[in-house]
Amino acid sequence: YDGSGVYFTNEIQRLVEKADGEVTVIEGILFRESGIVFKNYVETLYALRMTDKNGALGDVCKLMLNSLYGKFGQKPERQKTLFASTENIKQRIREGAKVKIVNAENNIFRVVEEHSAGFEHVGIAGTITSEARARLWETFDAGTVYCDTDSVHTTNTLKTDAIRIGCLKHEFSGEACYAGKKLYALRNTEHTKVRAKGIRIGGEFGCRLDFDGLRSVVDGASIVCEF
Repeated sequence: YDGSGVYFTNEIQRLVEKADGEVTVIEGILFRESGIVFKNYVETLYALRMTDKNGALGDVCKLMLNSLYGKFGQKPERQKTLFASTENIKQRIREGAKVKIVNAENNIFRVVEEHSAGFEHVGIAGTITSEARARLWETFDAGTVYCDTDSVHTTNTLKTDAIRIGCLKHEFSGEACYAGKKLYALRNTEHTKVRAKGIRIGGEFGCRLDFDGLRSVVDGASIVCEF
């Protein structure tokens, strides 16, 4: 890739260190205040999660930890499905809402409205995402075949630190096939993992996507399911 982009300090610092040539900043936004704002929150929830790692409490703590920073970059649009009169829906449209009919006979609509979020802070969300990307890039080697927000897939042995917050851990070994971004399958003798963002793969409406099915897509086949 050759061109310009939008980056946060975390990636710019590493770019300056590793770039073969000059790095020019065209324009920037300075967030003046800085600090480790979630330290107590993360340490408290992580310790609580370890008391019930594979149980309900552990799952709740994991969700709260993983979704925290994303709330600060959340879009102002809110979507909800509701039962409403025609006049009520017309008024919402006049006020700028986007409306889609779900069931006209029963007056059920899907409404998308914009509401400002008092907790929005792009600096926080962007900086954490930038740091995560920079850390992932530092793990890349000649065997890297895929990466996502929190993972690296490689054909080599991945060197990791002791498992702690912010570090990688070995999670899966086996064979894999990749059909695109967030569209891949992994399997070994014990487990199969299929990831297909935006597609129902668990058998609803008679459509199930497994390892061999995704491999056929990689080979040029098409899988069609009508909803």
